[in-house]
Amino acid sequence: LSFKGADSFKKMFANASNIEVKNVGEYTSVKFTWNDEKFQAFYDKDGALSVTSRNIEFNRLPLPAITKISEKYADYKAVEVVELNSTEDGLGYYIALENNEKRVIVKSDTFGSVSVFKSEKK
Repeated sequence: LSFKGADSFKKMFANASNIEVKNVGEYTSVKFTWNDEKFQAFYDKDGALSVTSRNIEFNRLPLPAITKISEKYADYKAVEVVELNSTEDGLGYYIALENNEKRVIVKSDTFGSVSVFKSEKK
């Protein structure tokens, strides 16, 4: 591996496999598998880790988030859940929900606060 931050990546994610490195603007994106889960990490131009993300199951969200989303979006189905850990904003979640007419992406935090990030008709 040769990118700024590669040494800290190797230490933090020892035994990572299927590593793909790509430049995305001012960041370096690293997609990889670690402990049988797929992750993506972003390193800034100085090689510092900025964000990690992974897909998770809906039932792995914090209970307050599950409750609020299940009540407010009862007629929707969760089609993708991304856990995002940012050095700036901490841990957060993006949940893509769909029904026959709409696709909504909501953002949630560890306390269960839920807000619409994006909404579109199918």
